[in-house]
Amino acid sequence: TNSKTVTVTESLKILGGSVIADWNPGNAVSMQMVENGVFETYQYITVDGGGFKFVPSNAGWDGDLGASKTTAGMLNQAEEDNLTVDADGFYRVRINTNDLTYSVEATNWGIIGSATPGEWSEDTDMTLVSEAKGEYKLTADITLTDGEIKFRANDDWAINLGDSGADGSLENGGDNIAVTAGTYHIELNLNSATGFSYTI
Repeated sequence: TNSKTVTVTESLKILGGSVIADWNPGNAVSMQMVENGVFETYQYITVDGGGFKFVPSNAGWDGDLGASKTTAGMLNQAEEDNLTVDADGFYRVRINTNDLTYSVEATNWGIIGSATPGEWSEDTDMTLVSEAKGEYKLTADITLTDGEIKFRANDDWAINLGDSGADGSLENGGDNIAVTAGTYHIELNLNSATGFSYTI
């Protein structure tokens, strides 16, 4: 059952042999709180390494969370399993500590918008700099016109990032990003420990 009280509210970190942190809580990587009690991180996750779990701090294993042995998509703090993936890849891991649910979704990123060759109908794919644990940067070389762009995953609007406030930091569902015509190297950095950002 999921009856044990969970007190994680301020922070959550990911660790495990399938991510860059390995099983050392001192190396656990901070997740980004995207709304109250909801945390997410983008990680290159491998099949090998035994999976991954979550801890509230780098101090140790107290309060760790893993997959429920009885209910798919739920977390538990007692007799839990490690979370795993079926294929190496770049994933969004999202945790809701309010109801102890989680999702792990493979992501391929692209750029879309009126300024792109595909305008608002077709994404220009981005490439992960390196398919390795600890890699969070995606890049694309693209010719833009005057207009707007956004970043989104899997050619769909369910996961999209924009720049509310035009300050260089990205937010889920944020504002369109205004750009001027030219040929650009664009970098998308999805490091949850330092915040989601981009450079054009």
